[in-house]
Amino acid sequence: DLAPSLTADTFAAVSEMTLPLLAELERLDPFGYGNPSPVILMENLLVTEAGYMGEGGKHLRLRLSGAERSIECVLWERAQEIEGIQQGILVDVIGAPRARTRNGRTYVQFQAADIRISGQKP
Repeated sequence: DLAPSLTADTFAAVSEMTLPLLAELERLDPFGYGNPSPVILMENLLVTEAGYMGEGGKHLRLRLSGAERSIECVLWERAQEIEGIQQGILVDVIGAPRARTRNGRTYVQFQAADIRISGQKP
């Protein structure tokens, strides 16, 4: 079987996932065919919270901690495909940061395209 693969455009730390970074990324807009959104890989992040959301628990929501900060991470539609993700383990995530506003506060949420336990082969 052929498995789809994702290729990161760059590596980043949680501390780099900021609103000013999002403003810089927006300068690359418009994204679409021929100009895809940048794909970022963050590695060896500690899962400090893990839970499911949505009807039937089809979305995975995590709180991931790096050396200096933590970030909310969401994997849409594929929670049941990802095994072994729980509080206290290290994971690698690939995807893109997005601005979210909740209760009048704007923050960066990482929207994962995929998640794996750190050290597992792609």
